[in-house]
Amino acid sequence: MIIFMITLFYSQMEIPLEIKQLQREIQIINLVNGLELSDYQITYILDMAQETENVRDGFQREIGKNTKDFVEVLTQLKENNLANKDISAELGRNVHIIEIRAQQLRSQYIESLERMSREVEAILDPHQLYQLEHYIPCLITPPGESKIGQSKNPVGIIKQLARIRQMPGWLYEARKYDIVEKTVQKIKHHMPRNVEFNAKNEQKRILDVFDKLRSVSDIDFALNKENYAGRLKGEYFVKEVPLDLSLKIEKFLLDPLVIPILEEKTRVEQ
Repeated sequence: MIIFMITLFYSQMEIPLEIKQLQREIQIINLVNGLELSDYQITYILDMAQETENVRDGFQREIGKNTKDFVEVLTQLKENNLANKDISAELGRNVHIIEIRAQQLRSQYIESLERMSREVEAILDPHQLYQLEHYIPCLITPPGESKIGQSKNPVGIIKQLARIRQMPGWLYEARKYDIVEKTVQKIKHHMPRNVEFNAKNEQKRILDVFDKLRSVSDIDFALNKENYAGRLKGEYFVKEVPLDLSLKIEKFLLDPLVIPILEEKTRVEQ
């Protein structure tokens, strides 16, 4: 919720780098705390993160060495296209050369990151891999078993649905359109920007969900309450995309920001 509110506040502008970095550091700290890494694991991941930083620096240096050639060829291509001229054989060859070079540099960089991610994955215990797989970046860890990330359980929505089920028939009939309208406004407020939103269609859809919800048995609701919560949210929210473990390791445990965090942990534990 905190991340959402900060993003919403800066929705019309770029979030300041300092705020982005602080958010990122807190997310990494929460993950590291939740994994409960051993001394050996901390040392190993720290070494890998530092090696990753060296690889990134090397990649940037190689890009810098080729920047002049890249800019020169692309400027020629831009001027050529603005004049709507046919591309000469020499220009076409030069464009091909810089594309190949850029792809080679990128491939080497990605291969190095993938190798180091796999090496870190190999030293994590099964329960740590499970926690990493299900980690959702957060600023405040929720109460619960894992203590590691945002809760996926839509508790607030389920409570709202339960209240709707418990309303007397006469009260539901009197207030259902008002409840539907408020629900539509909440969905509209939280959905991604630049998404087409038909309020009338949403009102009908949500009313159908509420009516259906009130007709099912208590057992059905208990077994399927999360599905009903998902129906209420609809199709406007970004679905969670399964993320390969090596990518999550690269994103969090090999981020340069993890280096001072792990170094601090080693100092505290000495």
